[in-house]
Amino acid sequence: LFSEVRSCRDMYTAAFYFAAYTVSSVGHGDIVPANMLERNLDSAIMIVSQMAAAAIFAEFNFLIGTASHWRAQRHQRLTQTVGALKNMRVPRALCQRVLAYQDFVWEVQKERRAKESMCDLSVVLREELQTIVYHRLVMQAPFLHKLSVEALRQIISSLRDSVHLPSDFVVARGSEGSELYFMREGVAGIFLSTNVPKWNDTEIKVLQRGDYFGEVALLTGQRRSSWV
Repeated sequence: LFSEVRSCRDMYTAAFYFAAYTVSSVGHGDIVPANMLERNLDSAIMIVSQMAAAAIFAEFNFLIGTASHWRAQRHQRLTQTVGALKNMRVPRALCQRVLAYQDFVWEVQKERRAKESMCDLSVVLREELQTIVYHRLVMQAPFLHKLSVEALRQIISSLRDSVHLPSDFVVARGSEGSELYFMREGVAGIFLSTNVPKWNDTEIKVLQRGDYFGEVALLTGQRRSSWV
């Protein structure tokens, strides 16, 4: 209770301060506002701080919900894949390779998660995205530097991602070649042996991110001269 006579406005201000203090904190501190101006200021600060805290918690909830959504999608896809492989009676080793491939795509190439949402983009936007992703890779090849802008544009727009697991052959010696490959991620080995290389064989060169291969067969029409 007030010790002296106060106006109705003072009473409402005190009630508003008490309500804001009760909602936004626990208990009563030793330092309390002494007049109406301080009560109004403290009440506004407490309310705004609670709104900011609510916004922060909402962001956390959104992040947790998004992570749960992707985790549920991954679990659903994994369950469907395992069930399909069992029905096909696929050998265990091949099952592991299929699951490893999907894990790699899911963890590393995260842009594939949003592939469906990109389908409705305009042609211009898709070309711009392709340019951002692949232009630097294409310019790693010196023999492409003298091409016109339109030719480079056609090359970039025709590029597609191709994922390979360890022990997979990207190209085989003696096969016809009509593709040029750019290394976006990972490593690959080049082998010149006549027979199919084995796991312990030593490669003559290791290709890394930014390297390219397959240009000889593409430009000359010759068959592939190595294993990659």
